[in-house]
Amino acid sequence: MYRRMAGIYINLEDSSGSLLAQRSRLNVLSRYVRALCREIGHYGASHAEIETLEALYIAGPLHLLTDELQQTLVETVVSDFDATALREFTVELEPLQASAAYLDDLEARGCNRIHLRARALFDEDLLSLGCNYFASDVHEAIELIEASRINRLSVELCYDIPTQPFEYWAANLEKRAHRKVKHVSLRPFDEDALLGLPRQLACCFFF
Repeated sequence: MYRRMAGIYINLEDSSGSLLAQRSRLNVLSRYVRALCREIGHYGASHAEIETLEALYIAGPLHLLTDELQQTLVETVVSDFDATALREFTVELEPLQASAAYLDDLEARGCNRIHLRARALFDEDLLSLGCNYFASDVHEAIELIEASRINRLSVELCYDIPTQPFEYWAANLEKRAHRKVKHVSLRPFDEDALLGLPRQLACCFFF
């Protein structure tokens, strides 16, 4: 029987920030993960026999979950789907979430790629975006990831920031190249503006 190659994208956060709001209530987080695992099992029952899992992407504040809950989530995906061909396991990180110990934990769970939501590489841009970290935090996170056993890194940068001169945008790209980060993901400052674009064009902004 022909088997298709599949990818699973898990977003642990929603637009209201509910998971972040419940970070101190472990019982809520535990119920959340159990419900998520049931949903994974539901789709695994209908898709595992015809689709082989090739990529797994976990977005959102994974670090808010305990080690046990993180392990439960990953093990559920691997057990409910055919993961024998899993080539890429990506975890999304904010700069302040990166630490040597946490990266070691992620690597032990099978993560081999980090998507760093840097947004910008200069303090002026980060301030205009309302970020709670500085460019030095982004650079430190990049260095920690590069020094870890997770050997793949993509950095997300925001473009079309209203207060950002074109030279600043070019400087962000130049600094990214100077750090030898091979993969960059571009995200528009105003994502709602994409809704008015043709679908084929809008999809080109994310890679």
